[in-house]
Amino acid sequence: MFSRYMPLLLAALIVGSANDAWAEREMRSAGYEGIQVVALGPSAGAKYDVSIMPAKEGLERLIEALKVIYNESEFNRDGLELLKGQGRVVIVYDPDHAREEFGTITAATFPPKALEISGIADTEDQLAATITRHGIKWPTRELAAIIVHELIGHGIQHQSGRLRAMRGLDVECEAWLRTEKAFQDFKLNKRSDEMVRFRRHLEYYCDDFRRSLGQNAALFDVLDPDIPRLMELFNKYLTALVRSGAYAKSVRANNDISRAALRRLYDSGSPQEQYNVGNSILNRSKIAEELKWGRALLHKAAKKGNLDAQYRIGKFLLEETEGDKRGKSALAWYRLAAKQGHIDAQFAAGLMLEKGQAIDKAPERAVEWYLKAAERGHAKAQFRLGILNAEGNGVPRDDKRAADWYLKAAKSGHPQAQSAIGYAYEKGRGTHRNIAKAILWYMKGAEQGYSEPQYNIGVMYAKGRGVRKDEEKALYWLTESAKQDHPLAQRVLGLMHEKGMGTVSDPKTAFAWYYRAARLGDKKAKKLAERLVKSHPEVVR
Repeated sequence: MFSRYMPLLLAALIVGSANDAWAEREMRSAGYEGIQVVALGPSAGAKYDVSIMPAKEGLERLIEALKVIYNESEFNRDGLELLKGQGRVVIVYDPDHAREEFGTITAATFPPKALEISGIADTEDQLAATITRHGIKWPTRELAAIIVHELIGHGIQHQSGRLRAMRGLDVECEAWLRTEKAFQDFKLNKRSDEMVRFRRHLEYYCDDFRRSLGQNAALFDVLDPDIPRLMELFNKYLTALVRSGAYAKSVRANNDISRAALRRLYDSGSPQEQYNVGNSILNRSKIAEELKWGRALLHKAAKKGNLDAQYRIGKFLLEETEGDKRGKSALAWYRLAAKQGHIDAQFAAGLMLEKGQAIDKAPERAVEWYLKAAERGHAKAQFRLGILNAEGNGVPRDDKRAADWYLKAAKSGHPQAQSAIGYAYEKGRGTHRNIAKAILWYMKGAEQGYSEPQYNIGVMYAKGRGVRKDEEKALYWLTESAKQDHPLAQRVLGLMHEKGMGTVSDPKTAFAWYYRAARLGDKKAKKLAERLVKSHPEVVR
């Protein structure tokens, strides 16, 4: 085993025939558990679409991500060890390496023969994954998941000789299964928007595999699937495809059949059919060829007047593209659909104008679009109108109108609105003070998994406000909130563990919560942590 931070001397780092260009760039390298970690600086005079993370910081981020894999995911740590047993494993941060087609941003790639490190290892014995200028900025655990997907998932496929022989869907399915295991091990919130999008990718790429499971499909259809068991079944699935001859036949035919079907749909499909398929591709695919078709189908449908397609193009332009003109283009598509009554486009146009998403802020105009959607029952628009009225942003401040809009959204199940109307009832802001109703709405929001009402109901139980004092229930709800990085909940939770409220006194756990809150900017938590260290120095050992 190599030492944890073993400096490595690189004689040359070459991509294709660009040795001279690379030689002029800053390069830092280190070793972690026998894995070579390399970070490059930007090319001199180059212009980028985002600010560039320096090589030193990029190197540190990669090492931190590898630490997460080694410390928290035994399954994927074993995958890295398997790769290392077959040759040199390299991970590179390269700000110049960011494939971008039609606005699609690449976070990382697995090019097994793209890198050659002279004097260290032969190319044939080397596996390398490259993290782009976009991917390096992802949160540490999500960056670790990128490494799992690209380096471990595709690396094992390459090493076993299966990468080029497998269908594209199966290549990604196997890698996404490994990524799912990483997300489980990293204890990420499976109900977050990012995790929901990830699950869609997993289900898309693994659809054939899942259908092959028959009665065992129940293993897949749960929040936290048993990945080691599914990987065993996946290998049997691949073996069955190879033996039947269907695998080789489908690999040859798949691309041609797909292109022909998509071409027919583009030429003669109805606008609704074009939208349905185009939208499905953009939501579920990461394959460049498919994404081109998805965007083409949406544009064809939009030009024929399909409102959903017009809305989806605006959303795509705003969320997945770069450039100075994207905001105006996105808003133009939103407004085109919104003027014809598309309720989600009305809300999206309002949100862009309120938040200044790639355009100048214009809250007064945002209110106009929000009202159109809110009056038709759009809960998010109702909630945003509540916020604007409470702040006096775009409209004169009016706490009563704010409370009215919060209540309408809350009754539709909007968790943030439930928290907001709960707070209005608790404080008597814009409505009569009613602690019982405050608790009712806080609980509704808390049970939906939203951190703010979880914190509020936790404090209610801790203080016995409107409910019988119950420190164990307070501890439960505050923990649920704190796990979602609510700094006030983390600070209060630290106090409860320090004082032994609802649990036994545990200075070490108290310090851990204070520290997490302090890292999120809570100055009081920082002072509490410093005080605790003075009285209990063992907490940092």
